[in-house]
Amino acid sequence: KSFLALLWLIMFANILAMGQPLCPPVSYLTATVNPDRSVTLNWTNPPQSQWGNNIAYFRCTVGGTSYNQYFNYFNYTQSGTHTIPASVFPNGGTFTISLFNGFMDGGQQDVCEGVINSVQVTIPAPPTVNMNRWVELTVTQGDTIRLSFEAEVENTGVMVKSGNDSTIFKAYTGATGSHMIKAGGTRMFVFGNITNFNCGSNSTKITGLDASHNTGLTYLDCAYNDVSTLDVSGLTALEDLYCEDNNLSTLDLTGLTALEYLYCKNNNLSTLDLTGLTALEDLRCYKNNLSSITTSGCISLNYIDCSGNKLSACGLDSLFHQLPRRAEDDKGRILIRGGESYDQPGAFSCRDTIATNRNWRVTDNNTDIANTTYACDYFTLGIEEVITDNISAKVYPNPVSNDLNIECGEKIESLDIYDALGRKVISKENTPKSTAIDVSNLDNGIYILKLRTSKGSGEYKIVVND
Repeated sequence: KSFLALLWLIMFANILAMGQPLCPPVSYLTATVNPDRSVTLNWTNPPQSQWGNNIAYFRCTVGGTSYNQYFNYFNYTQSGTHTIPASVFPNGGTFTISLFNGFMDGGQQDVCEGVINSVQVTIPAPPTVNMNRWVELTVTQGDTIRLSFEAEVENTGVMVKSGNDSTIFKAYTGATGSHMIKAGGTRMFVFGNITNFNCGSNSTKITGLDASHNTGLTYLDCAYNDVSTLDVSGLTALEDLYCEDNNLSTLDLTGLTALEYLYCKNNNLSTLDLTGLTALEDLRCYKNNLSSITTSGCISLNYIDCSGNKLSACGLDSLFHQLPRRAEDDKGRILIRGGESYDQPGAFSCRDTIATNRNWRVTDNNTDIANTTYACDYFTLGIEEVITDNISAKVYPNPVSNDLNIECGEKIESLDIYDALGRKVISKENTPKSTAIDVSNLDNGIYILKLRTSKGSGEYKIVVND
Protein backbone atom coordinates (compact mmCIF):
# COMPACT_ATOMS: atom_id res chain seq x y z
CA LYS A 1 0.00 0.00 0.00
CA SER A 2 2.79 2.39 0.87
CA PHE A 3 4.38 1.69 -2.52
CA LEU A 4 1.11 2.49 -4.31
CA ALA A 5 0.67 5.65 -2.28
CA LEU A 6 4.18 6.77 -3.14
CA LEU A 7 3.57 6.02 -6.82
CA TRP A 8 0.37 8.04 -6.74
CA LEU A 9 2.16 11.00 -5.11
CA ILE A 10 4.85 10.93 -7.79
CA MET A 11 2.22 10.93 -10.52
CA PHE A 12 0.31 13.71 -8.77
CA ALA A 13 3.49 15.84 -8.50
CA ASN A 14 4.24 15.36 -12.19
CA ILE A 15 0.73 16.39 -13.15
CA LEU A 16 0.94 19.51 -11.00
CA ALA A 17 4.27 20.32 -12.60
CA MET A 18 2.66 20.09 -16.02
CA GLY A 19 -0.20 22.29 -14.89
CA GLN A 20 -2.89 19.77 -15.83
CA PRO A 21 -5.77 18.87 -13.52
CA LEU A 22 -6.45 15.36 -12.30
CA CYS A 23 -9.06 13.41 -14.26
CA PRO A 24 -12.13 12.15 -12.46
CA PRO A 25 -11.25 8.62 -11.32
CA VAL A 26 -12.79 5.33 -12.35
CA SER A 27 -14.33 3.25 -9.56
CA TYR A 28 -15.10 -0.37 -8.69
CA LEU A 29 -12.02 -1.71 -10.45
CA THR A 30 -12.02 -5.54 -10.38
CA ALA A 31 -9.86 -8.21 -12.00
CA THR A 32 -11.08 -11.70 -12.92
CA VAL A 33 -8.62 -14.51 -13.69
CA ASN A 34 -10.07 -16.51 -16.60
CA PRO A 35 -9.67 -20.29 -17.17
CA ASP A 36 -7.10 -19.61 -19.91
CA ARG A 37 -5.07 -17.53 -17.37
CA SER A 38 -5.90 -14.21 -19.03
CA VAL A 39 -7.21 -11.43 -16.77
CA THR A 40 -10.31 -9.33 -17.47
CA LEU A 41 -10.54 -5.89 -15.86
CA ASN A 42 -13.90 -4.26 -15.23
CA TRP A 43 -14.56 -0.80 -13.83
CA THR A 44 -17.11 2.00 -13.69
CA ASN A 45 -16.30 5.14 -15.64
CA PRO A 46 -16.78 8.67 -14.23
CA PRO A 47 -20.24 10.17 -14.66
CA GLN A 48 -20.91 11.51 -18.14
CA SER A 49 -21.26 15.00 -16.74
CA GLN A 50 -17.55 14.85 -15.89
CA TRP A 51 -16.66 12.96 -19.08
CA GLY A 52 -18.40 15.40 -21.39
CA ASN A 53 -17.64 15.09 -25.08
CA ASN A 54 -13.94 14.53 -24.55
CA ILE A 55 -12.11 11.41 -25.66
CA ALA A 56 -11.21 9.06 -22.83
CA TYR A 57 -8.07 6.96 -22.88
CA PHE A 58 -6.73 4.39 -20.46
CA ARG A 59 -3.34 2.84 -19.91
CA CYS A 60 -2.86 -0.46 -18.11
CA THR A 61 0.40 -1.64 -16.55
CA VAL A 62 1.25 -4.96 -14.94
CA GLY A 63 4.05 -4.97 -12.38
CA GLY A 64 5.16 -1.54 -13.56
CA THR A 65 6.50 -2.22 -17.07
CA SER A 66 5.86 -5.84 -18.10
CA TYR A 67 2.63 -4.88 -19.87
CA ASN A 68 1.89 -1.32 -20.99
CA GLN A 69 -1.00 -0.73 -23.38
CA TYR A 70 -3.19 2.20 -24.32
CA PHE A 71 -6.80 1.62 -25.34
CA ASN A 72 -9.41 4.26 -26.20
CA TYR A 73 -13.14 4.73 -25.92
CA PHE A 74 -14.53 7.36 -28.26
CA ASN A 75 -18.12 7.22 -27.04
CA TYR A 76 -19.33 7.38 -23.51
CA THR A 77 -20.16 4.11 -21.77
CA GLN A 78 -20.78 3.74 -18.07
CA SER A 79 -18.71 0.56 -17.79
CA GLY A 80 -15.20 -0.16 -18.98
CA THR A 81 -13.52 -3.50 -19.62
CA HIS A 82 -10.20 -4.82 -20.91
CA THR A 83 -8.65 -8.30 -21.10
CA ILE A 84 -4.93 -8.84 -20.57
CA PRO A 85 -3.70 -11.93 -22.46
CA ALA A 86 -2.28 -14.94 -20.63
CA SER A 87 1.07 -14.45 -22.37
CA VAL A 88 1.71 -11.53 -20.00
CA PHE A 89 1.85 -14.06 -17.13
CA PRO A 90 3.97 -16.89 -18.62
CA ASN A 91 4.97 -18.46 -15.29
CA GLY A 92 2.14 -17.33 -13.03
CA GLY A 93 2.59 -15.42 -9.77
CA THR A 94 1.16 -12.39 -7.97
CA PHE A 95 0.90 -9.11 -9.91
CA THR A 96 -0.24 -5.54 -9.30
CA ILE A 97 -2.33 -4.28 -12.21
CA SER A 98 -2.72 -0.50 -12.47
CA LEU A 99 -5.18 1.52 -14.54
CA PHE A 100 -4.26 5.08 -15.55
CA ASN A 101 -6.91 7.30 -17.19
CA GLY A 102 -7.03 10.60 -19.06
CA PHE A 103 -9.15 12.77 -21.35
CA MET A 104 -8.36 14.54 -24.62
CA ASP A 105 -10.38 17.19 -26.41
CA GLY A 106 -11.38 17.10 -30.04
CA GLY A 107 -7.99 18.49 -31.05
CA GLN A 108 -6.29 15.54 -29.37
CA GLN A 109 -4.88 17.77 -26.63
CA ASP A 110 -4.77 16.49 -23.06
CA VAL A 111 -7.49 17.96 -20.89
CA CYS A 112 -6.49 16.04 -17.79
CA GLU A 113 -4.59 12.92 -16.88
CA GLY A 114 -3.27 11.01 -14.01
CA VAL A 115 -5.48 9.01 -11.67
CA ILE A 116 -4.21 5.45 -10.99
CA ASN A 117 -6.42 2.68 -9.68
CA SER A 118 -4.77 -0.63 -8.82
CA VAL A 119 -5.76 -4.20 -8.06
CA GLN A 120 -3.73 -7.29 -7.19
CA VAL A 121 -4.19 -10.72 -8.78
CA THR A 122 -2.62 -14.16 -8.36
CA ILE A 123 -2.18 -16.16 -11.57
CA PRO A 124 -1.76 -19.93 -11.20
CA ALA A 125 1.32 -21.51 -12.71
CA PRO A 126 0.64 -23.02 -16.15
CA PRO A 127 -0.12 -26.75 -16.23
CA THR A 128 2.47 -29.14 -17.61
CA VAL A 129 2.00 -29.85 -21.32
CA ASN A 130 3.03 -33.06 -23.09
CA MET A 131 4.89 -31.66 -26.11
CA ASN A 132 5.26 -35.15 -27.61
CA ARG A 133 1.60 -35.32 -28.65
CA TRP A 134 0.06 -32.79 -31.00
CA VAL A 135 -2.41 -32.01 -33.76
CA GLU A 136 -1.27 -29.78 -36.63
CA LEU A 137 -3.58 -27.50 -38.62
CA THR A 138 -2.89 -25.66 -41.86
CA VAL A 139 -4.47 -22.24 -41.44
CA THR A 140 -4.47 -18.72 -42.83
CA GLN A 141 -2.25 -16.33 -40.91
CA GLY A 142 -4.23 -13.65 -39.14
CA ASP A 143 -7.49 -15.63 -39.06
CA THR A 144 -9.18 -16.39 -35.77
CA ILE A 145 -9.66 -20.16 -35.35
CA ARG A 146 -12.28 -21.71 -33.08
CA LEU A 147 -11.11 -24.83 -31.22
CA SER A 148 -12.42 -27.02 -28.43
CA PHE A 149 -10.89 -30.05 -26.78
CA GLU A 150 -11.38 -32.52 -23.95
CA ALA A 151 -8.95 -34.65 -21.97
CA GLU A 152 -9.01 -37.97 -20.19
CA VAL A 153 -7.79 -36.36 -16.93
CA GLU A 154 -8.98 -33.10 -15.36
CA ASN A 155 -6.72 -30.02 -15.61
CA THR A 156 -4.67 -31.41 -18.49
CA GLY A 157 -2.26 -28.86 -19.96
CA VAL A 158 -2.81 -27.87 -23.60
CA MET A 159 -0.65 -25.44 -25.55
CA VAL A 160 -1.83 -23.82 -28.77
CA LYS A 161 1.11 -22.45 -30.74
CA SER A 162 1.09 -20.57 -34.05
CA GLY A 163 4.01 -18.55 -35.31
CA ASN A 164 5.52 -16.70 -32.35
CA ASP A 165 2.28 -16.83 -30.37
CA SER A 166 1.48 -19.52 -27.81
CA THR A 167 -1.20 -19.88 -25.16
CA ILE A 168 -1.60 -22.53 -22.47
CA PHE A 169 -5.06 -23.76 -21.50
CA LYS A 170 -6.48 -26.38 -19.18
CA ALA A 171 -8.53 -29.18 -20.70
CA TYR A 172 -11.17 -31.10 -18.78
CA THR A 173 -13.01 -34.41 -19.12
CA GLY A 174 -16.18 -32.69 -20.35
CA ALA A 175 -16.95 -29.94 -22.86
CA THR A 176 -16.00 -26.49 -21.56
CA GLY A 177 -16.76 -24.28 -24.56
CA SER A 178 -14.66 -22.99 -27.44
CA HIS A 179 -11.42 -21.05 -27.57
CA MET A 180 -10.95 -18.33 -30.20
CA ILE A 181 -7.28 -18.24 -31.18
CA LYS A 182 -5.64 -15.95 -33.72
CA ALA A 183 -3.23 -17.66 -36.11
CA GLY A 184 0.24 -16.15 -35.82
CA GLY A 185 1.45 -18.19 -38.81
CA THR A 186 0.26 -20.58 -41.49
CA ARG A 187 0.42 -23.57 -39.13
CA MET A 188 -1.21 -24.07 -35.73
CA PHE A 189 -0.14 -26.78 -33.27
CA VAL A 190 -2.25 -28.09 -30.40
CA PHE A 191 0.04 -29.89 -27.92
CA GLY A 192 -1.10 -32.06 -25.01
CA ASN A 193 -2.83 -35.25 -23.91
CA ILE A 194 -6.23 -34.47 -25.40
CA THR A 195 -8.67 -37.23 -26.39
CA ASN A 196 -11.41 -35.18 -28.08
CA PHE A 197 -10.54 -32.49 -30.64
CA ASN A 198 -13.00 -30.28 -32.48
CA CYS A 199 -12.00 -27.68 -35.06
CA GLY A 200 -15.24 -27.89 -37.06
CA SER A 201 -17.11 -25.03 -38.75
CA ASN A 202 -14.12 -22.79 -39.40
CA SER A 203 -15.01 -22.64 -43.11
CA THR A 204 -12.06 -21.85 -45.41
CA LYS A 205 -9.77 -20.93 -42.49
CA ILE A 206 -8.54 -24.56 -42.14
CA THR A 207 -7.23 -26.36 -45.24
CA GLY A 208 -5.23 -29.25 -43.74
CA LEU A 209 -5.13 -31.41 -40.62
CA ASP A 210 -2.52 -33.90 -39.39
CA ALA A 211 -3.62 -35.78 -36.26
CA SER A 212 -1.16 -38.66 -36.61
CA HIS A 213 1.04 -37.37 -33.77
CA ASN A 214 -1.71 -37.68 -31.14
CA THR A 215 -2.49 -41.39 -31.00
CA GLY A 216 -4.64 -40.92 -27.89
CA LEU A 217 -7.47 -39.27 -29.82
CA THR A 218 -10.83 -41.04 -29.56
CA TYR A 219 -12.93 -38.28 -31.19
CA LEU A 220 -12.02 -35.98 -34.08
CA ASP A 221 -14.34 -33.41 -35.68
CA CYS A 222 -13.04 -31.31 -38.56
CA ALA A 223 -16.36 -30.97 -40.40
CA TYR A 224 -17.42 -27.90 -42.40
CA ASN A 225 -13.97 -26.63 -43.27
CA ASP A 226 -11.93 -26.63 -46.48
CA VAL A 227 -9.63 -29.52 -45.55
CA SER A 228 -8.01 -31.19 -48.57
CA THR A 229 -5.43 -33.26 -46.65
CA LEU A 230 -6.32 -35.30 -43.57
CA ASP A 231 -3.81 -37.62 -41.86
CA VAL A 232 -5.30 -39.94 -39.23
CA SER A 233 -2.72 -42.71 -39.56
CA GLY A 234 -1.93 -44.58 -36.37
CA LEU A 235 -5.05 -43.41 -34.50
CA THR A 236 -5.92 -46.91 -33.29
CA ALA A 237 -8.06 -45.54 -30.43
CA LEU A 238 -10.19 -43.29 -32.67
CA GLU A 239 -13.90 -44.12 -32.36
CA ASP A 240 -15.60 -41.16 -34.05
CA LEU A 241 -14.45 -39.30 -37.17
CA TYR A 242 -16.47 -36.40 -38.55
CA CYS A 243 -14.85 -35.00 -41.70
CA GLU A 244 -17.92 -34.17 -43.75
CA ASP A 245 -18.29 -31.06 -45.92
CA ASN A 246 -14.62 -30.60 -46.73
CA ASN A 247 -12.53 -30.92 -49.89
CA LEU A 248 -11.11 -34.44 -49.44
CA SER A 249 -10.27 -36.54 -52.51
CA THR A 250 -8.56 -39.36 -50.55
CA LEU A 251 -9.08 -40.81 -47.09
CA ASP A 252 -6.76 -43.47 -45.66
CA LEU A 253 -8.32 -45.28 -42.69
CA THR A 254 -5.96 -48.26 -42.59
CA GLY A 255 -5.73 -49.85 -39.14
CA LEU A 256 -8.41 -47.75 -37.41
CA THR A 257 -9.93 -50.85 -35.85
CA ALA A 258 -11.70 -48.94 -33.05
CA LEU A 259 -13.58 -46.64 -35.46
CA GLU A 260 -17.34 -46.90 -34.91
CA TYR A 261 -18.77 -43.84 -36.67
CA LEU A 262 -17.50 -42.35 -39.97
CA TYR A 263 -19.18 -39.28 -41.43
CA CYS A 264 -17.41 -38.29 -44.66
CA LYS A 265 -20.33 -37.01 -46.74
CA ASN A 266 -20.03 -34.13 -49.20
CA ASN A 267 -16.37 -34.47 -50.19
CA ASN A 268 -14.65 -35.44 -53.45
CA LEU A 269 -13.90 -39.10 -52.65
CA SER A 270 -13.90 -41.52 -55.61
CA THR A 271 -13.03 -44.71 -53.68
CA LEU A 272 -13.39 -45.70 -50.05
CA ASP A 273 -11.56 -48.70 -48.55
CA LEU A 274 -12.76 -49.73 -45.08
CA THR A 275 -11.21 -53.21 -45.07
CA GLY A 276 -10.86 -54.69 -41.60
CA LEU A 277 -12.61 -51.89 -39.65
CA THR A 278 -14.31 -54.47 -37.44
CA ALA A 279 -15.89 -51.94 -35.03
CA LEU A 280 -17.46 -49.72 -37.72
CA GLU A 281 -21.23 -49.47 -37.22
CA ASP A 282 -22.38 -46.31 -38.98
CA LEU A 283 -21.09 -45.12 -42.38
CA ARG A 284 -22.35 -41.90 -43.97
CA CYS A 285 -20.52 -41.28 -47.22
CA TYR A 286 -23.29 -39.79 -49.33
CA LYS A 287 -22.79 -37.00 -51.85
CA ASN A 288 -19.24 -37.86 -52.97
CA ASN A 289 -17.95 -39.20 -56.30
CA LEU A 290 -17.67 -42.80 -55.11
CA SER A 291 -17.58 -45.56 -57.74
CA SER A 292 -16.43 -48.29 -55.30
CA ILE A 293 -16.72 -48.97 -51.58
CA THR A 294 -14.88 -51.83 -49.89
CA THR A 295 -16.28 -52.99 -46.54
CA SER A 296 -14.72 -56.44 -46.32
CA GLY A 297 -14.44 -57.50 -42.68
CA CYS A 298 -16.70 -54.72 -41.36
CA ILE A 299 -18.63 -57.21 -39.26
CA SER A 300 -20.36 -54.59 -37.05
CA LEU A 301 -21.92 -52.50 -39.82
CA ASN A 302 -25.63 -51.81 -39.38
CA TYR A 303 -26.21 -48.54 -41.28
CA ILE A 304 -24.82 -47.17 -44.56
CA ASP A 305 -25.86 -44.08 -46.49
CA CYS A 306 -24.06 -44.11 -49.84
CA SER A 307 -26.65 -42.20 -51.88
CA GLY A 308 -25.70 -39.38 -54.23
CA ASN A 309 -22.55 -41.10 -55.55
CA LYS A 310 -21.49 -42.73 -58.85
CA LEU A 311 -21.95 -46.38 -57.94
CA SER A 312 -23.04 -48.53 -60.88
CA ALA A 313 -25.32 -51.55 -60.52
CA CYS A 314 -22.25 -53.80 -60.36
CA GLY A 315 -20.64 -51.46 -57.85
CA LEU A 316 -23.68 -51.67 -55.59
CA ASP A 317 -23.95 -55.45 -56.06
CA SER A 318 -20.31 -55.79 -55.03
CA LEU A 319 -21.02 -53.71 -51.92
CA PHE A 320 -24.07 -55.88 -51.13
CA HIS A 321 -21.91 -59.02 -51.35
CA GLN A 322 -19.64 -57.62 -48.62
CA LEU A 323 -22.39 -56.75 -46.12
CA PRO A 324 -22.27 -58.72 -42.87
CA ARG A 325 -25.23 -61.02 -42.31
CA ARG A 326 -27.55 -59.66 -39.65
CA ALA A 327 -30.24 -61.29 -37.54
CA GLU A 328 -33.82 -61.31 -38.78
CA ASP A 329 -34.93 -59.17 -35.83
CA ASP A 330 -32.00 -56.73 -36.14
CA LYS A 331 -31.83 -55.81 -39.80
CA GLY A 332 -29.27 -53.39 -41.20
CA ARG A 333 -30.17 -50.53 -43.52
CA ILE A 334 -28.35 -49.31 -46.63
CA LEU A 335 -29.63 -46.14 -48.23
CA ILE A 336 -28.61 -46.13 -51.92
CA ARG A 337 -30.87 -43.32 -53.11
CA GLY A 338 -32.22 -40.22 -51.39
CA GLY A 339 -34.65 -38.87 -53.93
CA GLU A 340 -33.60 -37.30 -57.23
CA SER A 341 -31.05 -34.99 -55.61
CA TYR A 342 -29.19 -38.00 -54.15
CA ASP A 343 -29.55 -40.43 -57.05
CA GLN A 344 -26.83 -42.59 -58.61
CA PRO A 345 -26.51 -44.75 -61.77
CA GLY A 346 -27.06 -48.22 -60.31
CA ALA A 347 -29.92 -47.50 -57.92
CA PHE A 348 -32.65 -48.83 -60.25
CA SER A 349 -30.91 -51.95 -61.60
CA CYS A 350 -28.79 -53.29 -58.73
CA ARG A 351 -29.65 -56.73 -57.34
CA ASP A 352 -31.18 -55.65 -54.02
CA THR A 353 -31.92 -59.27 -53.06
CA ILE A 354 -28.21 -59.84 -52.41
CA ALA A 355 -28.58 -57.43 -49.48
CA THR A 356 -32.10 -58.37 -48.36
CA ASN A 357 -31.08 -62.04 -48.10
CA ARG A 358 -28.45 -60.85 -45.63
CA ASN A 359 -31.24 -59.11 -43.66
CA TRP A 360 -30.49 -55.60 -44.87
CA ARG A 361 -33.11 -53.10 -45.97
CA VAL A 362 -32.20 -51.38 -49.26
CA THR A 363 -33.93 -47.99 -49.29
CA ASP A 364 -34.68 -44.75 -51.09
CA ASN A 365 -34.85 -42.47 -48.07
CA ASN A 366 -37.14 -44.62 -45.90
CA THR A 367 -38.88 -46.50 -48.75
CA ASP A 368 -37.66 -50.02 -49.48
CA ILE A 369 -36.28 -50.62 -52.98
CA ALA A 370 -37.30 -53.82 -54.81
CA ASN A 371 -35.87 -53.73 -58.33
CA THR A 372 -37.28 -56.03 -61.02
CA THR A 373 -34.47 -55.72 -63.58
CA TYR A 374 -30.78 -56.29 -62.91
CA ALA A 375 -27.90 -54.88 -64.92
CA CYS A 376 -25.13 -57.07 -63.51
CA ASP A 377 -24.58 -60.84 -63.82
CA TYR A 378 -23.81 -61.83 -60.25
CA PHE A 379 -22.10 -65.08 -61.27
CA THR A 380 -19.32 -63.12 -62.95
CA LEU A 381 -18.94 -60.59 -60.15
CA GLY A 382 -16.88 -62.65 -57.77
CA ILE A 383 -17.22 -62.21 -54.03
CA GLU A 384 -14.80 -60.24 -51.89
CA GLU A 385 -12.56 -62.43 -49.79
CA VAL A 386 -13.86 -62.39 -46.24
CA ILE A 387 -11.88 -62.11 -43.04
CA THR A 388 -11.74 -65.14 -40.75
CA ASP A 389 -12.20 -64.23 -37.10
CA ASN A 390 -10.39 -66.32 -34.43
CA ILE A 391 -10.75 -69.74 -36.10
CA SER A 392 -8.91 -71.59 -38.85
CA ALA A 393 -10.18 -74.41 -41.00
CA LYS A 394 -9.15 -76.38 -44.04
CA VAL A 395 -11.81 -76.41 -46.75
CA TYR A 396 -11.13 -78.62 -49.79
CA PRO A 397 -11.35 -79.33 -52.64
CA ASN A 398 -12.10 -75.91 -54.05
CA PRO A 399 -13.58 -75.85 -56.69
CA VAL A 400 -15.76 -78.74 -55.57
CA SER A 401 -18.27 -80.96 -57.39
CA ASN A 402 -19.38 -83.56 -54.83
CA ASP A 403 -18.15 -83.67 -51.20
CA LEU A 404 -16.72 -80.55 -49.57
CA ASN A 405 -14.30 -81.56 -46.79
CA ILE A 406 -14.03 -79.36 -43.71
CA GLU A 407 -11.37 -79.77 -41.02
CA CYS A 408 -11.59 -77.44 -38.03
CA GLY A 409 -9.66 -77.18 -34.76
CA GLU A 410 -12.81 -77.14 -32.63
CA LYS A 411 -16.26 -78.65 -32.71
CA ILE A 412 -18.43 -76.85 -35.26
CA GLU A 413 -21.50 -75.38 -33.58
CA SER A 414 -23.12 -74.31 -36.85
CA LEU A 415 -22.35 -74.64 -40.55
CA ASP A 416 -24.20 -72.67 -43.24
CA ILE A 417 -23.71 -72.32 -46.99
CA TYR A 418 -25.12 -69.29 -48.83
CA ASP A 419 -25.47 -68.73 -52.55
CA ALA A 420 -24.32 -65.55 -54.34
CA LEU A 421 -27.62 -63.86 -53.54
CA GLY A 422 -27.19 -64.51 -49.84
CA ARG A 423 -29.80 -67.26 -49.61
CA LYS A 424 -29.08 -70.08 -47.17
CA VAL A 425 -28.94 -73.34 -49.15
CA ILE A 426 -27.39 -75.74 -46.61
CA SER A 427 -27.46 -75.58 -42.81
CA LYS A 428 -26.16 -77.97 -40.14
CA GLU A 429 -25.61 -77.74 -36.38
CA ASN A 430 -23.28 -79.47 -33.91
CA THR A 431 -21.08 -81.25 -36.42
CA PRO A 432 -17.71 -82.87 -35.68
CA LYS A 433 -14.36 -81.11 -36.14
CA SER A 434 -13.96 -82.94 -39.44
CA THR A 435 -16.92 -83.44 -41.71
CA ALA A 436 -17.91 -83.71 -45.37
CA ILE A 437 -20.84 -81.88 -46.98
CA ASP A 438 -22.48 -83.08 -50.18
CA VAL A 439 -22.86 -80.13 -52.55
CA SER A 440 -23.61 -82.12 -55.70
CA ASN A 441 -27.18 -80.81 -55.79
CA LEU A 442 -26.07 -77.17 -55.90
CA ASP A 443 -25.92 -75.22 -59.15
CA ASN A 444 -22.55 -74.16 -60.45
CA GLY A 445 -21.45 -70.86 -58.99
CA ILE A 446 -19.89 -69.03 -56.07
CA TYR A 447 -20.99 -69.77 -52.50
CA ILE A 448 -20.03 -68.67 -49.00
CA LEU A 449 -19.39 -71.21 -46.24
CA LYS A 450 -19.91 -69.80 -42.74
CA LEU A 451 -18.58 -71.69 -39.71
CA ARG A 452 -19.17 -70.87 -36.05
CA THR A 453 -17.31 -72.40 -33.10
CA SER A 454 -16.87 -71.51 -29.44
CA LYS A 455 -13.81 -69.43 -30.44
CA GLY A 456 -15.50 -67.32 -33.09
CA SER A 457 -16.73 -67.46 -36.66
CA GLY A 458 -15.27 -67.46 -40.15
CA GLU A 459 -16.40 -67.28 -43.75
CA TYR A 460 -14.87 -68.95 -46.79
CA LYS A 461 -15.53 -68.52 -50.50
CA ILE A 462 -16.08 -71.80 -52.36
CA VAL A 463 -16.81 -72.54 -56.01
CA VAL A 464 -19.13 -75.36 -57.07
CA ASN A 465 -18.26 -76.63 -60.53
CA ASP A 466 -19.28 -79.97 -62.11
